[in-house]
Amino acid sequence: MQINHGASVTRFIKKFHGMVHLESEEWFGRDAVLDLFSGLIYSPHPAHPMADKLAVHSAIGGVTAAHTNLIFEMLAWRQAQFMVSSGNCQDAARHVKELEKALYDMTKVNLL
Repeated sequence: MQINHGASVTRFIKKFHGMVHLESEEWFGRDAVLDLFSGLIYSPHPAHPMADKLAVHSAIGGVTAAHTNLIFEMLAWRQAQFMVSSGNCQDAARHVKELEKALYDMTKVNLL
């Protein structure tokens, strides 16, 4: 069985503000997260086991592959802005760098 690092990435981003792990019957047992802001679902892409891309599922049923670094950057900035506005951190840019390091430490996925 081949390891799909995208599962590690989706487990990491499910902790972000506005992200929910999907546990419905259709998604049971899959590492998929729902972005409550956009309605998009992110899941590991089977054709990209090293997590260079994630599968992005739209509400109307379309699926595409998007670069993990772009998805992560967008979600990390949103998370950092939430942390600043809630008073939990002072510097959004530094918080994004901390999230990038934490992602690498947890998943070994290098987004650079």
